[in-house]
Amino acid sequence: ISEWQLVIDENGDSALDCNSVFDLPMQTNGATNEYFTSIAIESEGDDEEQSWSIAVGGHSGTVWLFDGSVYETGNGSRFKFRLNGFWAALDGSIDHIEIHPSSDHVIAAGLSHKVKVWAVGRDVNPSLAGSCSLDGHVISMHWDDEKCDAIVGTDQGTVWCLRRNRRKLLAIPMTRS
Repeated sequence: ISEWQLVIDENGDSALDCNSVFDLPMQTNGATNEYFTSIAIESEGDDEEQSWSIAVGGHSGTVWLFDGSVYETGNGSRFKFRLNGFWAALDGSIDHIEIHPSSDHVIAAGLSHKVKVWAVGRDVNPSLAGSCSLDGHVISMHWDDEKCDAIVGTDQGTVWCLRRNRRKLLAIPMTRS
């Protein structure tokens, strides 16, 4: 991960400076490289604090969980983030990811035909809180604000209603094109 900043000198010339770089660890199924395929960001607390929970999904099924915040510098503000943990969430690409900081849940879906809900917690010790299999690759997914109900579309032309409660994730087919 690289953080870049546009710097303009006294002559008006501009350049990109790299402020920090670090390699992300991964837990994948034999993959040697991982690239980001999805991101979800949800704010925590009030607007004054400017802090966020960030979940990033990768093409081999890894999820990385970050905390992010804004801080002031002499030349404006910068965004900083801290890696809290990571885990193998799906077998295959994570094309859709959701995060719900107040309940510590991360929802991942994608190429594997599965939608998985993970209870994560601040210690990033993920446990599977619910899972369901659909008829194809998840190509669209939208959850309500509390991450209890969702509408999901697959590459097979099926629209699904997902309902999450306790340790179950129920998939109800709504229509097929």
